[in-house]
Amino acid sequence: MINNFLLALVLTILIETTVLFMISIYWNLDKTKFSSKNIVFAGIMASSLTLPYLYFVFPYFLPWVLYIPVWEISVTLIEAVFYTFYFEIKFPKWLLISFLANFVSYSIWVILFWY
Repeated sequence: MINNFLLALVLTILIETTVLFMISIYWNLDKTKFSSKNIVFAGIMASSLTLPYLYFVFPYFLPWVLYIPVWEISVTLIEAVFYTFYFEIKFPKWLLISFLANFVSYSIWVILFWY
């Protein structure tokens, strides 16, 4: 289980950090706040703060049918709050960015491991 978690953590960080980079470039966000160093740090922190709960806590409290919707909504909100404070950007924008990063990450996981 630990090996699966570590793989999930590394892949999630890579995927979501890449999405953060792409969004910062596409939306031409402030280069001082959105430096490569800040984006990498934020991507690592956001995933490291949420993924352990998904792997080790949520499965014990949620039936499988609720696990994925509650999991994705919770992670999206928690990461959006983290990004809001870290990047000092308004919450609605970060809610969308967090949703996009998690949607891409979840979609890639479904394609790679469920098919």
